[in-house]
Amino acid sequence: FDGEKKQWIKTTLPLPNVIYNRYPGRKSETKKLTSLHQKIKGKHIPLFNSAFFSKWKVYQLFSKDPLLSSHLPKTYRLTPEIDIAKLLQKHSSLYFKPINSSKGAGIFRLSFHKHTIIYQ
Repeated sequence: FDGEKKQWIKTTLPLPNVIYNRYPGRKSETKKLTSLHQKIKGKHIPLFNSAFFSKWKVYQLFSKDPLLSSHLPKTYRLTPEIDIAKLLQKHSSLYFKPINSSKGAGIFRLSFHKHTIIYQ
């Protein structure tokens, strides 16, 4: 950006020492970007935050750390074997979060109140 002219100008610059992924969402991660990631790797430029994280994988990693694990809520991965009704009796309210969504998309809560399951 040319501050005096207050406009962007085309120029050639050296490669950066490091790149930080700031893609706004998962839909931005395309095959083109995967190809770019490979080129960056070939140039030995570190790429931080190279992809969006699976909430489950982050939970698994954090739960192994004694300092972090004590701050995590009780978490289950929803599988066919999980009995949601029993969990609701035990916890009275459950939050469901898709492991690969972002920005709060797809989160909902089930609560158990007076023999009724409430979806929010």
